[in-house]
Amino acid sequence: MSKKYLTLLVIPHNEDRIRELNISRPLLWGLSTVCAISLCALVFHAIGYYIQLNREIEFSVLQTENEALKVQFERVQKRLKTLRNQVDELMQNDRKLRAWVSFSEPGEDVRKMGAGGISEGVSPWENRVSYETSALLTRTHTDLDQLLREARFLQTSFDSIRSYMTQNEQERRHLPSILPLPPDAEYWYSSGFGWRTDPFTGRRQFHRGLDIAGRKGTAILATADGVVKDVGRDRLLGWYVSIDHGSGLSTLYAHLLKNPPVKKRQKVKRGHVIGKLGNSGRSTAPHLHYAVSRDKVSKNPRLYIFDRRTLSIIY
Repeated sequence: MSKKYLTLLVIPHNEDRIRELNISRPLLWGLSTVCAISLCALVFHAIGYYIQLNREIEFSVLQTENEALKVQFERVQKRLKTLRNQVDELMQNDRKLRAWVSFSEPGEDVRKMGAGGISEGVSPWENRVSYETSALLTRTHTDLDQLLREARFLQTSFDSIRSYMTQNEQERRHLPSILPLPPDAEYWYSSGFGWRTDPFTGRRQFHRGLDIAGRKGTAILATADGVVKDVGRDRLLGWYVSIDHGSGLSTLYAHLLKNPPVKKRQKVKRGHVIGKLGNSGRSTAPHLHYAVSRDKVSKNPRLYIFDRRTLSIIY
C-alpha cells in the first residue's frame, strides 16, 4: 500500500521553475503535534512567569507592610512601657493616699488584678500570621488588658479616698501631705526610713525617719495644721520641733539651725515656717530629720509626701 503524501507547491516570484515538496501525512501530523505542544509549553511558561512575577510583587508589598507594622508595634510597645511607668507611679501615690487616710493596703496580689480563663479558643490572628508576630500581638494584647484592669482598680480606690476625704475638711487639713521644705528648695534624700548602718557607730539600726539634706538655713515648713507639742534641744536630735496634728498623728523636725521661732502649744498651719535647716545635735552635715508617727507608731514619711498632681486627686 503506497504512502499518502501531501504536495506543497512553492512558486517563487523571480523564478520560472516551480518547486514541489512532498510531505507524508504522518510527518505532517507529527510536526503539527510538536508545534501544538511547543505552543502550549510557551503559553504555560508565560502564565507561570506572570504568576511568579505577581507573587514576587505581592511578597514585596507584604514585606513592606510587615516592616511598617514592626515599626508601629515598636512604637506601641514603647507607649505601653510609658503607660506602665505611669500606672506604677499612680500605684505608689495610691499607697501614699491609703496610708494618709488609714485605709488598709490591699497588697500586691490584689493590685495586680489577675485574670485567666479555661477557654481553649484561639486568638483572631492565630494561624494567620507568623509565630513571631503572633507572640508579639499576644503580648501586646495581654499588657494592654493588664493596664486597663489595674487602671480600673486605681479609679475605684481613688474614688473611695476622695469620698472619704471630702467628708471632713478639718481632718484633711491636719494630715501631713507636703515636703517640709519650700517647693523651690534644693534637696536630696540622704537616708531613708528603715534599717541602715548607723554613720556614727557602724551598727545596724532602724532609722525611724527620713533625712533630707539641703542648704544650711533653708526654711523648714509644717506639713499640716496642728499644735506645737514640744520645742527644745536634744543631745542627739539637736534643735527640734514636734507637732501634734490630732487623730494620733504627729511630726518631728530635728537638727534645726537654731532655737526655732515657734513656742509650745502654738497653733500652726500647713506651710508655716517652724525653723531652718541646720546641723545641730548628732549630725554629719546639714540636713533635716523628718519623722511621722500615728498612734506612737513610726511611719515611712515618704508615704506622706505628695506632689501637686497627687494632691489634685483629693483637692
